[in-house]
This record gives sequence, C-alpha cells and structure tokens, in this order.
Amino acid sequence: MKDPVYFEKRIHYCREFCKYFPEEEELIIHNMRRAIAESYAKLDQFEEAEREFEKLVQDFPGNPWGYIGWGDLFFDELKDFDKARELYEKALAIADEYEILAVKERLEELKEER
Repeated sequence: MKDPVYFEKRIHYCREFCKYFPEEEELIIHNMRRAIAESYAKLDQFEEAEREFEKLVQDFPGNPWGYIGWGDLFFDELKDFDKARELYEKALAIADEYEILAVKERLEELKEER
C-alpha cells in the first residue's frame, strides 16, 4: 500500500471503470470516484485530491461519504482540523444512522487531537 504505483493503477482502473460503465449503480460510481480522490491524497497530490472531492460532492450531494472522505483528507493528511470539522458537519447533516456513527467517531478523534 505504500508503493505509489498501486495508487496510480487504482486511479487508472477507477477512471476506466467509470468511463466504460457510466450507467452502473450510483453507489458504485461514487465509490470509484472517492477511490480516485483518496489515491491522489496517498500520492501527496493534495490539490488534485481536493478537486476530485469537490466534484464528487457536487455530483452526489446527498451522499455523506464524499464529505467524510474529504474531511479525512484534511484530518489525516493536511492536519487542518477546522476544515475537517466543517466537512464532517456537512456529512452529519445528511447522514443516516450508520453514517452518523462514522462521522461522530471522527469528530471525537478531532477533539482528541486538540
């Protein structure tokens, strides 16, 4: 998982999947696109990762996992805890029961970091 080639191949695979199967279930397309954004983050291409997350939440505004993943970028990689909190709170506003637990766990971790 530390070899950058893995993440480059993941980006390529996910882009190709979305290109060849655009009518696939929304959740699958969302997860593929989130994987692209997360892969850019793992490659330390943070601006590209943020662009991908921004497009993701624009295209899937009702799916909190775009905001959660974007918040994780700021929490884990960029250490901008205020921005992470803001994104987690956006996720919380549209989350269901399971997702609420995931967001609350992250918000608790933010408190521990401070």
